[in-house]
Amino acid sequence: MDNINVRKLHKEIEQAGIEICGCDSGGKVLDKDNNEIQDRADVKKVIKKHDPTPIPVETEEERIVKIVKDKFDVVEKVVK
Repeated sequence: MDNINVRKLHKEIEQAGIEICGCDSGGKVLDKDNNEIQDRADVKKVIKKHDPTPIPVETEEERIVKIVKDKFDVVEKVVK
């Protein structure tokens, strides 16, 4: 595979229910016993679907807005 976002691929593999200890930018995937498993059908399927686009990082301002909104929603429910 030409382009791999290692963090994202690791997360995608785990979300598929596959236990791994890691993967690398070359497409190598290791199970919990450090065996290479990138050639397994279930792992290949995840790698094939992998989108290397970085996961957007939430800014501090976005986090604050979310927290304030959540607090107001809670207060609104209590007041009703």
